[in-house]
Amino acid sequence: MENGKGQAPVSGTLGVHPPSTRTVAAPGRRVLPASPVSFRSLAAVLLLLLPACVPAAGVYKWRDADGRIHYGDQPPPGRPAQSVDLEAAPPPDTGAAQRQNKRRRLLDIYREDRERLQQQRTAEQQEREQRARYCARVRKTLQATRNATFLYEKTGDPDNPRIFSDAERKARTRALQEQVQKWCD
Repeated sequence: MENGKGQAPVSGTLGVHPPSTRTVAAPGRRVLPASPVSFRSLAAVLLLLLPACVPAAGVYKWRDADGRIHYGDQPPPGRPAQSVDLEAAPPPDTGAAQRQNKRRRLLDIYREDRERLQQQRTAEQQEREQRARYCARVRKTLQATRNATFLYEKTGDPDNPRIFSDAERKARTRALQEQVQKWCD
């Protein structure tokens, strides 16, 4: 069943296009169905393929009249030039970021170790200096105790100090000798 225009009516919505998009084929030709590919996606694909179609430009090397070396994409007219073969750039290294992070963590650990060791050395140096000061002070006090005619301690009355007995003096000397052994050895 044909309507008067050479096309058969189709029931339902399958295969029916709005009148503005109907395509009539010339006799003997096939009509291709409308493609879901848009013009923009087709243009994008063509733009992506375009660089692959363009032949690679050559690089040339030559010397000028002053002997300086020049490079260019075209050889200079009237001068001999060498074609230079360029190697393709290596592919990007995907593990580089991981290696760099690992290297950074390792360097951080080394830095923390150096700081800890430096703090430890500083603390040890300060302890040695403090021991040396205490040693000098105790030796000086022991020498003064040995050389003194008598030992005394201050009391509330500045004019009347308490004088040590011989037993107290020996005990004081023994205590100072122990301090010398503790801080000076």
